Amino acid sequence: MISRLTLLALLLILPVTSLAATAVVIEQPERPLQIHLYENEYDETDGKQFVVHEVKYQNTSDQEILAIRFGLLELNPFDDLIGAFYGYITEETDAGDKESTEFLNENAKAPFFEDRGTGLLWVDAIRFADGSFWRADRTTVLSELQKQLPSLEAADLDEKRSLIDN
Repeated sequence: MISRLTLLALLLILPVTSLAATAVVIEQPERPLQIHLYENEYDETDGKQFVVHEVKYQNTSDQEILAIRFGLLELNPFDDLIGAFYGYITEETDAGDKESTEFLNENAKAPFFEDRGTGLLWVDAIRFADGSFWRADRTTVLSELQKQLPSLEAADLDEKRSLIDN
């Protein structure tokens, strides 16, 4: 019988492989929203397959925000694009407030995301209470995204699928 001390020693010397999806926030220094956390994972519920995207953010502007549009891409372990959508939040966020949201992307290819997929997130647009808008420079966003996915083209950022926050 192996003693607890021997078992502990074995666990400490054996290599440990971490299987986890990767979450990448695209750099946008000028955006009026700070992303504090972006995580994603594969989930299966009631026979449906999802990639779950969780975002914690803060309104760093001096105005109330009425709506936010996030851009999200999902890649399989080979960095092939398997999902793309825009996620919308239509609830007010006061200046300085911290909030969180979750987007559930039901996708037949979601199992390919499990453990080693990559999610890419950027802030695409914000509508303020005074009626003004902040919009991402999509040329810059595309350039940043191409560092991870060189084959990505501007047309790939066109809105083809949209989700409201969960």
